[in-house]
Amino acid sequence: MLIGVEVRHYRILHHTTVGITWDQLLEHAPEHRGRFDTASLYPMNQLTVLIGKNSTGKSSLISALSFVADCLKYDVQIASTLNERGGFSKLVTAGAEKYASFSFAFDRSEQDQSYLRYYLEISCDDHGRPYVSAEKVSQLTEADTDLPPEKLSESAQSDVSKKSASHPLREQVLLDLKMGKGTVFDSIRETDAPADMNDLKHPALAAYGMLRVFPELCYIYRQISRWYFCGYGKADKNRPKQHSQGGHKHLNDACDNIGNVLEYYQQEHPGHYAAMVERLNEKMPDEQPVDKAFYDGSMTAGSLKLFTHLLLFEDPHPRPLLCFEEPETGLYHDMVDVLNLEMRDYTIRHPDCQVIFITHSPFVLEAVRPEEIWMFRRKLHMRPASAGAYNSEAVCAASNAMIKALYKQGVGMSAIWYGGHFDQISEA
Repeated sequence: MLIGVEVRHYRILHHTTVGITWDQLLEHAPEHRGRFDTASLYPMNQLTVLIGKNSTGKSSLISALSFVADCLKYDVQIASTLNERGGFSKLVTAGAEKYASFSFAFDRSEQDQSYLRYYLEISCDDHGRPYVSAEKVSQLTEADTDLPPEKLSESAQSDVSKKSASHPLREQVLLDLKMGKGTVFDSIRETDAPADMNDLKHPALAAYGMLRVFPELCYIYRQISRWYFCGYGKADKNRPKQHSQGGHKHLNDACDNIGNVLEYYQQEHPGHYAAMVERLNEKMPDEQPVDKAFYDGSMTAGSLKLFTHLLLFEDPHPRPLLCFEEPETGLYHDMVDVLNLEMRDYTIRHPDCQVIFITHSPFVLEAVRPEEIWMFRRKLHMRPASAGAYNSEAVCAASNAMIKALYKQGVGMSAIWYGGHFDQISEA
């Protein structure tokens, strides 16, 4: 599960962190074993809500996640132009160095008591063409006393000696490349092997992540490459309005292949399809069955949007991460309540899956906890003020003692929001 994101030099995200950084993990994981709240650290949760004023970096964070996923699925040059990104030169923070970096921390403590980190750095040449300049995968896990010290990073060697002998942790570098050259750890031979990428447009993770002999790299690759970014209502004008016949396993980003997905469920998962329709009939405002209303074209715009989102949560092969931008827009408040419950239920039914979304609705905020809310603010980090002089910062609502106290006393998050307490965070 994704517990931390750190982005540098991507649009307004000059240096922005949501959740826990890898350095914080190295410092606090051995002592707290996942209970980071005792160290005043706040990892990303299964449900993560991004709020804040306009132009504070919320959409840029979602865009950064989508960009990295596209880099793995295609390559960095193609990813820079997809979804109207306009090329890498438009993605790099104005006035910053010609590179952008992304760091992701994953928690696998429920499976094998380990944490993983993926670092990707993308630079560009004098013509603005991007390439992968650095890439690194590290693992933090319980120390194996039989492992030779040379297998550990220098920081981990000194770190392990300082930790409690009962639960020592070690950092192991699994992949380390600069300009396409470096090493990859071979888990079968338990030794580093040379790695040499002949095309810097492609991240090494996209290659090694498909080989089962590198299980940790496979895990990260499957996580990131299967992230889903809902673009409901943002269909490409050049995309055909009707898809060819045949079932589709998943909804696409534009959510315009619902008929194909329903056909797939009917053919491949008939039991799931029948149960799903029965469940959705209880939640949708339409009087007739939801599948019949969809095929008849009698669904209203609001009902169709709610149906689309609920269909995502019914996927028999769920994505590890679902990202939305204002999913409540266009929905009546009782339909927003249904959406809130279904997002929460989705994370309960799938403990390894997450939902990240942006909202400006107090109805949505009422259904979440302080540790699930990240408040974005824009701060001037250099003078004189210019296009690249502002940085987006994100602060967890649970870090504010007043908000935590009010919530504990039963005050709803929407009332806390209207009370101006979130603005106090953004102005701090």
